[in-house]
Amino acid sequence: MTTDRLRVARWIAVALFFVAVDLAALSILIDGLGLAVWIASLIEGEAAALVRFLLNDRFVFGNRYPTLGRLWRYHVATAVAMAAWWAGLNVAVALGNHYAFGVIAGSGLSFGVSLASNFLWVWRRPVTDAAEVPSASGNRDMIAPG
Repeated sequence: MTTDRLRVARWIAVALFFVAVDLAALSILIDGLGLAVWIASLIEGEAAALVRFLLNDRFVFGNRYPTLGRLWRYHVATAVAMAAWWAGLNVAVALGNHYAFGVIAGSGLSFGVSLASNFLWVWRRPVTDAAEVPSASGNRDMIAPG
């Protein structure tokens, strides 16, 4: 498996793990503490985002130490994805569904936003040679100087 495919597979594993974390945390906040779904989902989403950043930074992208720059970019990207997740969750509940279904619906909405922003912006690897560009296969091909 190529490094890029391994990173995507690990990223997806972390994302799926957090669906379970989301459900467990929301159960505690909503069923255990009696918080409204809209406020519980905001609290849980922010807490989970911080932990998810640390896991992605180390486990998926192999960085030894997190940086404030990556954390900031991740937080901005996650805010957009979280808005999609939060909307999916709360729309599902407003339509009469259980919040567990809303977590799944919201996760589906935010998946594409997160995947694209994480790989193309937050943890984008710089091209070290201006003449080197990624090919469609994901390999780096050299372009002869013109």
